[in-house]
Formats: sequence, structure tokens, C-alpha cells
Amino acid sequence: MRRAAYKVITRELAAEVDRLTREAVAVCAADPALRDHAPWAVGGRSAGAVGAA
Repeated sequence: MRRAAYKVITRELAAEVDRLTREAVAVCAADPALRDHAPWAVGGRSAGAVGAA
């Protein structure tokens, strides 16, 4: 059970976070007012949150 949970966190959820980060970057690229974080900072923050869980 623990291995399955680890796989979900490190693979499936990490892939979804990456996809959502790319979507956010694309949305924010169109409007300068939305650009309050660098793309690498958004991805890093999300990956850190997933890794901490």
C-alpha cells in the first residue's frame, strides 16, 4: 500500500502538477498583470509541495 501511494505522489500527481504549471504559464504569458511568478518558481513551488506530502 505504501509503495502504491508513493507511486501516485511521485508519478501521477507530479505529472499533473507539471501539466497544470505549463497551463498556468501559457495563461499568464498573455496578460502581463498575471505574471507575478517566474515559470521555474511556480514549478519549483509545486514540486516542493508534492515532495513534502
